[in-house]
Amino acid sequence: MSETPVPPPLTGRPVWLITSACAIALVGMLLSLAHLVWPSPLPITLFMIVRQGCFGVALLLDAVVILKGLKRQKVL
Repeated sequence: MSETPVPPPLTGRPVWLITSACAIALVGMLLSLAHLVWPSPLPITLFMIVRQGCFGVALLLDAVVILKGLKRQKVL
């Protein structure tokens, strides 16, 4: 029975990217909350424009970390 080697834990840049993605997504969630609490034109506009950008950037950063992890494990 052969054991596959376990890759070392993430350190450095991937951790920074995941932390940044979480912070950006949190900003998007706060904008969503502001839209629900104060339903006026400005929060609705921020909700539609800025929130989608925040979640898009967070998703992109997560995808970069996933792809780098797959390359590090030599899956890709």
